[in-house]
Amino acid sequence: KIKKEYGVNTVREVTAGTGGEQTPGPASVLDRLRSVCGLPSTTSGEGGGAGARRRFAFVPSEGHRAFNEEDANRLRTMKGLPVEAKNNPGVRVQPNFVTVEEGALLEEEGREMVRLYGIDHLHSSSSEEAQGQREREENKASSSGEAHADSAFGKRTNMMRVTGRFETAQQRDGGKMAPWGYGESFDEAKLPPTIRKVAERIRTGGDFAVGKLRDVTINFRHSSFFQLDSHVDPLPDGPHVFILGLLSGTVITFSPCQLPEGMCVRTDPARLSRLSWSDLDVDCLFRIRSLVGFTGNARYNWNHGIRAGVEAATEDADGKPGPPLICDWWGTPAQLVPRRPERLSIVFAFADPDPA
Repeated sequence: KIKKEYGVNTVREVTAGTGGEQTPGPASVLDRLRSVCGLPSTTSGEGGGAGARRRFAFVPSEGHRAFNEEDANRLRTMKGLPVEAKNNPGVRVQPNFVTVEEGALLEEEGREMVRLYGIDHLHSSSSEEAQGQREREENKASSSGEAHADSAFGKRTNMMRVTGRFETAQQRDGGKMAPWGYGESFDEAKLPPTIRKVAERIRTGGDFAVGKLRDVTINFRHSSFFQLDSHVDPLPDGPHVFILGLLSGTVITFSPCQLPEGMCVRTDPARLSRLSWSDLDVDCLFRIRSLVGFTGNARYNWNHGIRAGVEAATEDADGKPGPPLICDWWGTPAQLVPRRPERLSIVFAFADPDPA
């Protein structure tokens, strides 16, 4: 039952609030997991003492390659320092995971899938989270001159998503559900051929120990607006997540779900743009055609997101001011990474491999 619902072979119950591990996620998701396990809900009053709550920690399978020099070279602390293997939360980077020719085919397939099944996710959803994202986009012009200026995209939401996971009524009623499905019923045969080829390469390449594919999501953005609110992917997606980046490089930031006492998550757009969500964040330099995989703590106990871009001044050939260049920063605001106008990302989520 656990494998069907969440794609994991093993879970461990721990006590939150008493120094144990904590699994992020709403109580309803955790209660669902308890139900699958045949255990009482978290509201039953059971637990390990006054104020303690019973939670579950997923136990990822072993078998991924060891953290290597490439990972350290791509990861930076908020002081701009490389992240040593002992401090890596579970992020692995595979540069040039696809060839230039494969990248062109993936772009073609991705654009066609967006045309056929893409949903303007923010404006098609009435969820509180989506409404908050809409408000942030529409009010960004008044936040800070250092953040990505709203004039670059007006009030046009540019977050087009393709997925077989149910997210909105428009997706279902408008025939926009990706044909490959989701979770236990995922059908790899219905993926476009090059995307299917990439999934098989992840599974059989020898660097990662993964099982059945449970989700493929395609995200497309334009106008150099790549901002992604810090979040943990839905738990039923599976324990092993990989993102393939196309068309533009960016910086993806991993941020602890729970911070030490006295440290707060930054939410002010201007401060977040300059300082990130917390001082403990880890930036990952995400080049075109690279694959970024995350599992373990990075999957369940760290959020991931993309900060609003910052504007860098430019000059034309005559030395006159040119249009601002939208950039990410990597480790420190002094280390800028220019964005291209468009970005396409393909997200693969796998279950644990079947037990021997």
